[in-house]
This record gives sequence, structure tokens and C-alpha cells, in this order.
Amino acid sequence: MRTSLIVLALCLPSALSRGQAVDGGGLAGGGPLQADAHANCISPDEYARVATNIALFEAEHPRPYDSRGPALFNFYPIGGNWYRDNFMNNFVDLNRAASAILDWNCSDYTYDGHNGHDNGLRSFGEQEVGVPIFAALPGTVVDRHDGEPDHNTTGPNVTANYVVLSHGGARYTYYWHMRTGSVAVSLGQVVRAGQQLGLVGSSGYSTGPHLHFETNLNNAVYEPFAGACRAGASGFAAQYAIDRTFRLLDFGITPTDLSTVPGPPQALPRTGQLAFAERPHWFWMHVNALPANSTWRVRYIRPNGTQAYDSGTGNFGNNPYYRWSWWYWYYTLAELGTTAGTWRIRVDINGAQAIDAPVEVRATRDPNFNRPPAALTSLRFDPAAPTPQDVIFCRVDTSLVLDDPDYDIVRYTYVWTLDGVEVRRITSAGQADAIPASTAVDGQTLRCVVTPSDPRGATGPASTISYTFPSCPADFNHDGGVDGADVETFFLAWVDSLPQSDVNSDGGIDGADVESFFIRWTAGGC
Repeated sequence: MRTSLIVLALCLPSALSRGQAVDGGGLAGGGPLQADAHANCISPDEYARVATNIALFEAEHPRPYDSRGPALFNFYPIGGNWYRDNFMNNFVDLNRAASAILDWNCSDYTYDGHNGHDNGLRSFGEQEVGVPIFAALPGTVVDRHDGEPDHNTTGPNVTANYVVLSHGGARYTYYWHMRTGSVAVSLGQVVRAGQQLGLVGSSGYSTGPHLHFETNLNNAVYEPFAGACRAGASGFAAQYAIDRTFRLLDFGITPTDLSTVPGPPQALPRTGQLAFAERPHWFWMHVNALPANSTWRVRYIRPNGTQAYDSGTGNFGNNPYYRWSWWYWYYTLAELGTTAGTWRIRVDINGAQAIDAPVEVRATRDPNFNRPPAALTSLRFDPAAPTPQDVIFCRVDTSLVLDDPDYDIVRYTYVWTLDGVEVRRITSAGQADAIPASTAVDGQTLRCVVTPSDPRGATGPASTISYTFPSCPADFNHDGGVDGADVETFFLAWVDSLPQSDVNSDGGIDGADVESFFIRWTAGGC
């Protein structure tokens, strides 16, 4: 499987000089991070081994066939926000002909023979902090593997760390390329939707940290996304929208010559301060959806707010559109060697300001210089008005590039409580976390507290969100009354195996839930 952080092609403008000229510099390198065509990232040998393991497990643990239709996905099973701190690069290839590709949206966000979804992180730096992977549906662990190296950037037929779940009715989900030592479930374990399975990694045939999420239904690859080139209903209760507009994913400033370091998916050097003697200095950006023939412009703003330098308009030289790319510049400015204070680097892309980046300039570097992360913009629950049977996400809203004044990779510590009792705690680089379905019960108050921190332990302000579940379990449709509409709502959810139909909170959806629902409903009002 390929993540969007794949093959680095350097574009080095030959006309640039790296000398010590006063007030000089410019774009020095970078280029596209594109996926190339190759065999599926789960090798035939791995597929064969998994199929054998599943058959052996199910021969020893037979289960009745579930004749109901496949349950809908209610969330994407990764601890982050789509097209924010993680991003979709490849969908299922719906054109199975050799050397032809087609995704559900009639575009080319896939590669030949790809059987799943590649959802990537920005770098190995986020992987090192950790980003959780969750069970997309309740199920049974029918295969799992751990202990393989997890910083792979190439290599076919390399074994991955993974989990495979069975959901009944000949439906399976695969979670591939996990971080070594992170697989958190055992063979035969029954898991709830939203339960953590492991952490995102780059094990197996992988070129950067990402989750390969794959669904198999009735012995065939299943694409849950529906669109012009995949007819039928979506496999999601509310299908995620694609977003292929330009955005800046990450940014950093450094005195390190960036031509001497590997590019993404490796973590790049970054700092919030420069010394007078650190000339030239460098800065970089990680970009999504760069339009063809794009332009850039760099300006330096003095601590007093006046402009010290304007590069004028330059060109990236990208004749094609780039899905993902990274770029770096270098500059030597005389005043940066004499004027202390908070300078700002402003970068325009295609005439619009992409970033206004502060940097502290000092006579000498302070080894103890460190500032805590910025306060979060907001927190929100997803769904906004959840039921106890939902998988509930706590989602962070914050800047991708100015979340820390020193451009550090921010860690988020999530603490979940129910009526003041802690039920989950995790420190993650992901800007979302979740608790499994049926963690809460009606009438309880759920609270999520998120505290940002940096690699040196400095913490930013904590943010808190809370929600009290209604204490009327028979009011299934949450309209404030108990009547026939609740019966209808329950049965629609039960037929589709939605999480809220697990009324007895046993992790499964079956006839026992019907009995539990009618006991509540017969009891009447709230």
C-alpha cells in the first residue's frame, strides 16, 4: 500500500546560489511526493497466509451466518481529522484491468490493483508519538500479527503488523501496516466498534506511515464509497466528502541545510529561534493539492512591522498538478544578523498568503528556549448529540502549522471521564480520539479533556467538552416522548446493525437487543 508520502523527486533550480550574499536566496529544492504504480501493498503471500489463518480460526470457532445486510460504517477508523492531520491518498482500484486505474469518484486517487484505502500521516514524527486505529464495526479478531519493523519506505513481500476482524455475514475488515508493538488485541477477542486495535505505522510493503483499511464482503473486495464510478448506496451512514483544495499541511524553520536531510516521510528539522550567526537559514513547507504552474513569493517583516525583504514572484515549475509535495527555501539577510526580536516570514502561494510565520531572532541561541503549544481553537463531539451506543469522537480544531510557536509536533493528551471516573487516557499526535460504543449509559455525563504538549514537556492550556446523556432509555429517537416512532426507529437501526441498536450493550446486535428494547419501551415514560 502506498501512503501519499511516497517517492521523492527533487527539483533543484540550477540558477540559485548558496553563497553568503547579502539579502539573497530563494527556492532551493523539494518536489512531488507521488505514488507510483506497483503491486498491491498487501502481497499475495500475505493474503494467502491471512486466508489460511482465517479458515483455521473459523473451523475451530464456527458462527452462524448473519443474513442481514452489511452494517454501515459510522466513522473512519483512525484517530485524526480527514484532510487535516491525516489524508486520503488511495481508494480501491475499481478497474481491475492491468495498467488501468479508476477510483469511485472517477479520478486516479488509487493505483493498479489496490484493494483498500490508504490514509496517511504527515511524517514519521507523528508515528513516533502515536496515532490510534479503531475497529470500524463490532467483530471478532480472526488474525493478527506484530513485531515487524515499522519505518519501511519501500520493499515488496515484506511482512506487516496487522489485525483482521470478522463481522459475520462473510464480512471482514483489514487494518494494515501498524506500528511494531502496538497491536492491542488478541486472537479470538470480541471487540466493540471504536475499540483501539493498534497504532498507525509503516510496516510491511509501505512507503510511509499510514493505515491501509480494507473491506472484504462475500469473498470480494468492497469499496464502501459510492459515486459516479461506483453505483449503489454508500457503505457509510454519512459518507465523508473529498477535499482536494490547496492547503498547507506543515511548516518549519531551521538553520540546517535542508539539502543534506531526507525529505518526507522523515520528520524534518524545526525551531522557533535563530541566532545572528545562523546564516543562511532555511524553511520548508509540506503542501496538499498544489495547482499546476503555481507561484510563490517570500517576504520578511521586521520586529517593528516594516518589510525588510520581498523576493518577488517565483515559480515552482510544476507543470502538472501535485497531490502532495514539499519545498524548501534558503535566505541570507543582513538584518537578521543584527536585529533581534520577533521576525515574520510570509509566504504567498498563487497570490494568496499561505503562512505568516513568526521566528525569534537572538544574538546567540538559548538552549533552554521553548514555548508551549497554542491553545486549541475548540473541541467538539462527533456525533454532536451522541447516544451511549455510538462510537464517540472528541475532535480537536487547531492550526496545522501554528499549533506550536516553535513548530514542534504537538502531542494531545485525551482524558475521558464518565461521571468523574476515568475511562480512557491516551497521548496521541492525532487531532481526534474515540471511546468505543456502549462505554456510557443513559443519564451519565461524558467529559473529554485535551491538553496539548510539545516534545520537551511544555503544556498548553487544557480544553474541556462535556455532554450529559438523556436519562430516558425508551425514547429511542430522542424526540422527548415514548411512542410508536421509537419502535420504528429502533427496528430500522437494528436491521442495519447500527451501533445504537446494541441496547443491552453486550457488543453484539441480535435478538437479545430486541427483547431489551421492548422491556424499556413497555416501561413507558421517562
